[in-house]
Amino acid sequence: MSETPPFGAAFFVDVRAISTYLKTRKAAPMHHPLSSLIDQIVENAERRGDFKDLPGAGKPLPHLDDPQNAVLARMMKEADAKSPVVILRQQILESSEKLKTLTDPAARKNEMARISELQMKLAIEMEAFRKYG
Repeated sequence: MSETPPFGAAFFVDVRAISTYLKTRKAAPMHHPLSSLIDQIVENAERRGDFKDLPGAGKPLPHLDDPQNAVLARMMKEADAKSPVVILRQQILESSEKLKTLTDPAARKNEMARISELQMKLAIEMEAFRKYG
């Protein structure tokens, strides 16, 4: 039985997928300082049999639907990070719920102003996303 990879099987699946992507993409090969190291790690792992019988073998990796942003997407998911749009929508919902409970006209006016400001920020974020991705 082969020894457990030092970084875990998930690391090697990701490295292998990234290595394969770098080798097979149609654009000119990217000369990254770590490309040869990644290739060497993958080749050594294949020789040791570290890729045999991995869970999910033969299935696409869901976070590699956008290979250029795969690492960033994975880091954000692991850190439970949220985009500004998601945060603003949550704040708008919370303020709307708070507004339903307020009876004082001045407090309601302040909360409506807050909701209006949050909606404006949301519109700006969404427009920026549409323009720049």
